[in-house]
Amino acid sequence: MGKIWLAAPLNPKDLAPLLKTREVLEWDRKKGGLIALSEVRIGSIVLGTRPLQKFDKVSAKTAILEAIAEDGEMLLDFNQKVEQLIFRVQSLNKWNSDQNWPFWTSESLCLNAKDWLEPYLDHVTKNEELKKLDLFSILLHTLSFEQQQVLDDLAPSHLTVPSGSQIPIEYKSEGETPLLSVRLQELFGLLETPKVNDGKVPVLIELLSPGYKSVQLTQDLKSFWANGYFEVKKELKRRYPKHEWPEDPISAEAVRGVKKRV
Repeated sequence: MGKIWLAAPLNPKDLAPLLKTREVLEWDRKKGGLIALSEVRIGSIVLGTRPLQKFDKVSAKTAILEAIAEDGEMLLDFNQKVEQLIFRVQSLNKWNSDQNWPFWTSESLCLNAKDWLEPYLDHVTKNEELKKLDLFSILLHTLSFEQQQVLDDLAPSHLTVPSGSQIPIEYKSEGETPLLSVRLQELFGLLETPKVNDGKVPVLIELLSPGYKSVQLTQDLKSFWANGYFEVKKELKRRYPKHEWPEDPISAEAVRGVKKRV
């Protein structure tokens, strides 16, 4: 450790010309949000700080957008519903390159948050307020009304199966095959594999047991009913005796659960 061998008293008034005041606006995720301070400095030495009661809103937004560009995937609520919207748009972008769909990823959306999120940041100062932003609605409304309609037509979020149930379709990144997980009793009577994107992209069906356990993956329902179904029936009928296991699943009535006996 160094020692001071020679020193002289310093008159604070002599420092006055060197003092600089700087406003600091930055987002501190660990401290919970926007930090707004006035700093008194000499060069890089901070002599004191005080909270800013009033600050420039444009500068505050800039600080928030910089934080989102760096840490947005943790600061924003990219929940499953938002992720599925992103994947639906990604899929249409790949399947229909002539339709001018945006290419969304959570990373690119964070980097370009100024283009779509800035208007919603007016009153945001805390981590939890960023988390409360409804990214699904915000992103959806960046699409034109026509695009929203086409999105629902070509890449619907749910599919109605013969039982009447609305089953969510799980889309994958960059247009990989979508997945439909559904109990096989709900598909009785359905011969053709469902398709999206105007009938061009067959979904991958994950057939589930009555207990929602995965039984088989198929993109060929006709073949499953003719062959695989009977092996599945042999294995599961003893475990789920109250559920329907018809001899002819193609002509049988689809059911959601246990069919009521008259």
